[in-house]
Amino acid sequence: MEEFVTRRERGDVPDEVSVVGLESVLQDEAEMMRVRRLMDDRANDLEFQNPKIQFVVQGNFHRNRESFDLKIGDEFHSLRPLFGTKLKRHDDGDWLEALF
Repeated sequence: MEEFVTRRERGDVPDEVSVVGLESVLQDEAEMMRVRRLMDDRANDLEFQNPKIQFVVQGNFHRNRESFDLKIGDEFHSLRPLFGTKLKRHDDGDWLEALF
């Protein structure tokens, strides 16, 4: 996750990238807000570049009204602060998708 944040700060995101470590961000509110601000600040770049960014997580997704939660251990962590309400479950059920 830290490499993704560093590359985002430099404006250097490849066309396709897989990011691991999102669980630690979801468990730390300050870190989650830092990543959210970085993604918001660079949203125009991401829309223009149109990269495919895959966040790889270990846990179970649960629908929560307008968004999804990720169950890590015994706790639920909302994906809404990072990805908003535009998440949708992919056809095979193991993936969620969102546009920037």
